[in-house]
Amino acid sequence: MKLWIFLGLLTTLNYSCSSQDLTGRGGKTDSAKTPSTVKISPETPNTKDAIPPTDLGANPIIPPSVIAGASLTCRVIAGGAECETREIISQAKVELPAIKFYLINAVDLKWVETEYKQTAPGVYQILTTLSNYAIGLSNTKNEIAATWVVPPAANLLRNGSFEDYPLLLDPLVTSKQGDPWQAQIPVESPCTVAWLDVNSNGTKNLASEGVRYLDLNSYCNDDVKHSKTIAIQNYQAHEGHLYQLVYQYAANPDATFEHNLEVMWSGGSVGSHTLVRKDLTWIEQSVLQFAKGDSHYVAFQDKSDATDSRGALLDNVRLYDLGIGPEKP
Repeated sequence: MKLWIFLGLLTTLNYSCSSQDLTGRGGKTDSAKTPSTVKISPETPNTKDAIPPTDLGANPIIPPSVIAGASLTCRVIAGGAECETREIISQAKVELPAIKFYLINAVDLKWVETEYKQTAPGVYQILTTLSNYAIGLSNTKNEIAATWVVPPAANLLRNGSFEDYPLLLDPLVTSKQGDPWQAQIPVESPCTVAWLDVNSNGTKNLASEGVRYLDLNSYCNDDVKHSKTIAIQNYQAHEGHLYQLVYQYAANPDATFEHNLEVMWSGGSVGSHTLVRKDLTWIEQSVLQFAKGDSHYVAFQDKSDATDSRGALLDNVRLYDLGIGPEKP
């Protein structure tokens, strides 16, 4: 009899413990209360257990960009072209790792991957039968460089060699509406009229192409029609296309002081060249840029304040379209 009483008491204690709620108070469970498990709504994702984002794929499209610190130059050889990769500042030959070469036909501007032969560090040979073509290269980051080897006949800039001006010795001309080159007075200049000082071949200096070249005067003197002028030309461009700007510059043989040529391209400076009198030879410079926005122009100015007014000389300015580059490295 005592055994049955003891078992009854044990059963009662067990039931009482199992019916306690989370606060420790006793009582029956209310089936109408919110369950202890919490559901995550779509607006409140469970970031702790979130599924990682899906992979973009082994070969995602990477927009090309111009390779920094190195340039590509090419020359025609029998059966094709020989190209060199060089550091921009030192001009030393440099070997770029993991690169591909492309032929760019002047007809459609498509970048077609091509075979090449490396003959020395930073020196490559590409075979082709194309008549007008450019060569480009890219690395695994889709950083690219390119240059025209045999450029198309059409220069995207008009009168790039200043040959269309009258064949007179040292004519000073003011730009008219519709002229390819426009003369602008810099904000800091006190000049009242903007002149383009177009020179002809003389005993001290010869044009690099044709018989005319531009003298970018550095000093304002309205009495002798000298003005500190910006020579600027606007052009049409295709958004996202790569363009190559090529120009030649030299020091004025009559200069007494140091001069500085500033080159601006669609809103930014792409070249700054210090010139002294000993620099009497024409120097060629090439720059690459992707077209962005709706304002496209090239501009040249002598930034010095030298009172000799013998500014930097400019000639043979060219602009070429190089297409959009490869989609993937």
